Amino acid sequence: MPCLVINTETSTEVVPTNVPFNGAEMCGIIIRSLPQDWQTQYRVVNGPKNQTKIRPLILDLEAIEKVIDQKRKEKDTLTDSCTGTVLVQFPTLTVNISVNIGPIKII
Repeated sequence: MPCLVINTETSTEVVPTNVPFNGAEMCGIIIRSLPQDWQTQYRVVNGPKNQTKIRPLILDLEAIEKVIDQKRKEKDTLTDSCTGTVLVQFPTLTVNISVNIGPIKII
C-alpha cells in the first residue's frame, strides 16, 4: 500500500502515514467497518464510547456475532400456517373452499 515516509524532503505539514494506530483509533476503524446491524448492536451494549483495546473489542464482537446469528436463525425458522374456510360468492353460486396453507417462510 503506498504511503508517505518520513524523510528530510517532506514539509512539516505532511502527516506521515507509516505511523501505527493506537488502540482507540484501531478500535474505531474496526467498528466503522462493521455492517450497520452489528454497529447498532455494539452501540446498544456499549453506548457511544469505543473500546480502546483490541482484545475486549474482539470479545464484544464475538458476543454480537452470537446474537446476530441467533436472530438470523429465528428469522429463518419462523413459520406460520393458515387453515380455515374461504367463502367465495359469485352472482349465482356460493362456494365454501377449505384452505390449508403452511408453513409459510417469512422473509
